[in-house]
Amino acid sequence: MSQTHKTPVKHLLNQAETPPLAQPVPNAPAVKIRSGPVTVLGLLLLLQAVGLFDLGLFFFTRGLGLRRSLIVEMLITEPINALAMGIIFIPLALLALLAALGFFRLWRAAWLMAMLTQGLSLLTALLLYFNQRPGYVYVIMLYSIFLVIYLHTAEVSTTFEPAATLIEEEDEE
Repeated sequence: MSQTHKTPVKHLLNQAETPPLAQPVPNAPAVKIRSGPVTVLGLLLLLQAVGLFDLGLFFFTRGLGLRRSLIVEMLITEPINALAMGIIFIPLALLALLAALGFFRLWRAAWLMAMLTQGLSLLTALLLYFNQRPGYVYVIMLYSIFLVIYLHTAEVSTTFEPAATLIEEEDEE
């Protein structure tokens, strides 16, 4: 074999061995990964949505004069009040469900929706506490307070911070 036939092949092999490395795009958005506490919080919000919806449905059907098979203490005697409580608890349940979906999908507004849900749940529980003192109001208060504290943990709150805030913190260091 002659020298002319070996050189082009060797030159092609050298080019094939060192492919150009892929350069990261400098302005590409960071991919968020859902951590364990965020998933747990999404499940807790889903559980709260189910509980609030069940409570709202109970009051809504009682306000319409329908009977339910479960025996629960009669807390509200007037149908208008029962209907009003159903109208309050069902939208709260839908807001909690939307917040849970946002936590699973890592929407930035999910944290705000979850805090709004907890604030409205606590407000409703306080109004019920001072007017009628039903037994279930303590459960709503404790659950909402627990979720507010859990929403303020560092791992959960940093997951939902705006990207501009995180970039500014990295530049300062």
